[in-house]
Amino acid sequence: MNMSCNRRSLVTMRIAILLMVIAALSAGFAPRVLAGATILAEDHFTDKRNTPLIEHTPDTAPAGEGWSIERNDGVWVIAKNKLREGSKTKEFVSNDYRAVIDVATTDVTVSVDARFGGGKQLFGLVANHSGTHSWVMFFYDGLGDMILGADLGDGNFTELGRARIKWRDNKSRRLELEVTADSIVGSVDGNVFVSSDRAPVSSLEGTNAGLFFRGGGTTTFDNFLVTGP
Repeated sequence: MNMSCNRRSLVTMRIAILLMVIAALSAGFAPRVLAGATILAEDHFTDKRNTPLIEHTPDTAPAGEGWSIERNDGVWVIAKNKLREGSKTKEFVSNDYRAVIDVATTDVTVSVDARFGGGKQLFGLVANHSGTHSWVMFFYDGLGDMILGADLGDGNFTELGRARIKWRDNKSRRLELEVTADSIVGSVDGNVFVSSDRAPVSSLEGTNAGLFFRGGGTTTFDNFLVTGP
């Protein structure tokens, strides 16, 4: 009798431990929201039908706001609960494609889960965006660097810093771009990779935040999140 009870207790304990592990793993992949932060926009891209992003409603966004595409030839599509840019144009002839949401503020933290599809694809996060030549970005350059940079409105790229990274094909990482009154910080999987003073780009007052892609390929995005102070 005691042996039977002990077996049941052991099974119950193992089930409880398994459930705790599953919960911990699930929490690890969820977007992290700091205490006191306000969710300005959020999208898990829940759709399986090759829906154009501009026809998709974000999970959370400012009233009346949805996704907008910077260039008409950008092909942002949701399928199998992931977002990808599907223009299939090679990097050396590709335009920069950005998809953004107006979150009505400049001081933001933008994050997303990105799964690298391989090749020379460039992709990452956008903040302080107000047009084709006005933005801050934190992105992977397809060659092994994470780059923090900006266009101040003149069509010239201003590099604010870079750091090496090993990002193998089909690996997912959490990217984060934080813009405050004093600084700009780019992080990967919770680790700061590049940072800069805000001063060099203080003239940027755009309130769009979103995603960047260039190079045509299979990189996908999930769990997009924008928070404010």
